Amino acid sequence: MICVPAMAEVFTGTTVARSTMNITAQAGGIIDELYVQPGSVVKEGEVIARLRTTKVFATQNGTVARIHVEEGKEIQGTVLEIIPVSRYTIHCTSDSAYDSISSNLVHCGETLYMKCTTNGTHQGSGRVYSIDGSNYMVEASGGEFYVGETVYLYRDAEYAYKQ
Repeated sequence: MICVPAMAEVFTGTTVARSTMNITAQAGGIIDELYVQPGSVVKEGEVIARLRTTKVFATQNGTVARIHVEEGKEIQGTVLEIIPVSRYTIHCTSDSAYDSISSNLVHCGETLYMKCTTNGTHQGSGRVYSIDGSNYMVEASGGEFYVGETVYLYRDAEYAYKQ
């Protein structure tokens, strides 16, 4: 004998999963195509998106000194080391230059010649690449200097005293 309650209640609703699982990409990049949408049913191993991986660009001109990755391996930070073409950036000011218009005005792209203030044995040249008032930056293109060394800058390759 089957008993059916006379006043049975009926509820309507939607079934949902008890938990969700995050799916993450193995590398960073940009989604080129997404093959699913909310509500899609997927199977294990099914392609759900196509990822265009991020390219790694050299930050400056130079020679590759050391490589920290191998093709097909996961990147764990540094990709490679570069010995830059310009190893020195000189932060300069014309505040103590000779009091003349030609000594106080430098121009972007101008070539300057440098030698150390200690004994003049370290010499080189570079090009002005940034100017902000009386402050400017020179990217060295040749010569050997110590990091932190103070240099005099000249417009003349012969290091003319007032240039």
